[in-house]
Amino acid sequence: MNAKPSFFHTPITRRRVVQTAGVTSLLAAGGLLAFQGYRSAFAAPATTSSLPATLAPGGELDQYVQQLAQQDQFSGTFLLAQRDKPVLLRAYGMANKARHIPNGPQTLYATASIAKSFTATAIAQLAQQQKLTFTDPIGKYLQGFPADIADSVTIHQLLTHTSGMGDFHLAPDYQAKLATWQSAAETLNGLLEIIKQQPLQSTPGTAFSYSNSGYVTLGAIVAHVSGMDYYDYIHQHVFAAAGMSKSRFYTKPQRERRGDIAHPYNSEHIDISANQGFIGEPAGDAYTTVEDLLRYSRALQTHHLLNPSFTDLLMTGKVAVPPPPTPNGPVPTASSGQQPQGTPMPLPQRSVKQAYGLLDSLTNGIRSVWHTGGSEGASTIFEMFPTLGYNLVILSNYGGQDSFMKLIMRAEMLIIQG
Repeated sequence: MNAKPSFFHTPITRRRVVQTAGVTSLLAAGGLLAFQGYRSAFAAPATTSSLPATLAPGGELDQYVQQLAQQDQFSGTFLLAQRDKPVLLRAYGMANKARHIPNGPQTLYATASIAKSFTATAIAQLAQQQKLTFTDPIGKYLQGFPADIADSVTIHQLLTHTSGMGDFHLAPDYQAKLATWQSAAETLNGLLEIIKQQPLQSTPGTAFSYSNSGYVTLGAIVAHVSGMDYYDYIHQHVFAAAGMSKSRFYTKPQRERRGDIAHPYNSEHIDISANQGFIGEPAGDAYTTVEDLLRYSRALQTHHLLNPSFTDLLMTGKVAVPPPPTPNGPVPTASSGQQPQGTPMPLPQRSVKQAYGLLDSLTNGIRSVWHTGGSEGASTIFEMFPTLGYNLVILSNYGGQDSFMKLIMRAEMLIIQG
């Protein structure tokens, strides 16, 4: 589940990264990290001749990721691509320390809140098919909400975190109930029952307040309007449609059985798999690879998931996001107005607006569309730079690390500075 995160307030623990002899070898010319038996699904890396030296294999960004990994401050997979061509692909650390399984290009990671983008895409698809409108109140589709919520909270407000709804993670009985849910249906139905009992935090439409409860509600609307199970809809109409062949909402038994799913490690680098729920939900924790998220990026930008008009509607900012981001919301980067200690990068001029399941930023005149995720055992970012043609995906199975925020800032600024 997308557990309530600590969001990088825990002191960094430094340990040596585990090295596994014979597992990896660097192909510096192509910028790819080649694993035994691994071949990238993308035909060939982009030429590095047009890359700035800071972004090229062996350059400043590559060295920075390696430095963090050597200090055991980064465990995961890092991908920088020019459109659909990887130019820097690196994997460090362990997917499963107990079984000595290393992270690799095909490792599946919990997305945390990046999953909200999949839910928003599903809603936009249904709107494109004229099965719903963004101005519809949620009471049109879902029963059991109090009248002040059912009649006044709209789909648009849910998508833009302006509904006034709160966070189911904060419900006193959430953790106890989480441990009892043993199916996807029990999980979604149980979450909805908690959410229906939560009062509004503010008047709908008056304020931005990051809401996990709002996105679970959107997932229930996807199921009602489509007539399909939420998970089946996302798999068929988002993952499969985008060519994301490995992406799923994997269940706890599947996560325990498979060797290619990264176990979550908290800020003390303790495996917290046993504390997780049966399955993720519409607000968080689908599982994916860096290459599948690159496919998702390309599917959005080439209009394979939505037509051009609805793609623009999905990705264009609508509501200003006040700094700093709210708890359990987007990872604070330079957009928050806060510069991490020890980071030499200059603080950029940045404005951020909430789009539908994504954020739309303008940083030093360069646009990026993105979402981050954070939980006790996951730190993630998915970022598109439409005018520059870059795609950045970083998936980590370490949670609560200040170093991940610094890595995001370093990567963003080097990309923007070119």
